[in-house]
Amino acid sequence: MSWPFRPGCGLVDTAHRFDAAAAPLLRFARHDDRWLWPLARAALGEDAVLAYVGLVVSAPGSAAQPWHADGVALFPGAGAGLPAHALNCFVPLVDVTRDKGPTELVPGSHVATARLDAILRRGGAPSEVFAPELPVGDYLVYDQRTVHRGVPNTSGIDRPILYLLFARPWFKEHLNFGPTSLFADSVPAKKKKRRRRDGGAS
Repeated sequence: MSWPFRPGCGLVDTAHRFDAAAAPLLRFARHDDRWLWPLARAALGEDAVLAYVGLVVSAPGSAAQPWHADGVALFPGAGAGLPAHALNCFVPLVDVTRDKGPTELVPGSHVATARLDAILRRGGAPSEVFAPELPVGDYLVYDQRTVHRGVPNTSGIDRPILYLLFARPWFKEHLNFGPTSLFADSVPAKKKKRRRRDGGAS
């Protein structure tokens, strides 16, 4: 399990390792054919895959995140013509009201624009922001390249959100999780391949 803990902002983001208690969430992520998978396949192709399942928790008193995108353009400078290669899906595990710090998104920012980038680099704010409040049972799905941020959780409880990353089968997530696990000692070591006498591996 990887934990990119974000110091000073009250957020913990984990690529989830499912145990028996979380098995229903895993079944939901893999088999929801009512909305999630039809949407993922429509946007990414019939061979779309579920690349990541994780949990992000915003604790009471958390600070606002900086504006960011979880993914970048595959080919910088290619312009607006590239279709989506990955979709983020947020599934709230509690009702996400204004005081719990909903995610703010910048509409249209999945298409890279020099103007927005310049504004953010100067410490400015986008002119248009969408921040949906989500009851349990709702989904929020957006292009991974969309600029967004979490805002302060001023309530008295944690705000856990299950997130799913759907992607085209050739896409590999390499920006958001490193190779080191917080629980490295509990992860079984990979078995070394045995060399056969003919020089091959088994």
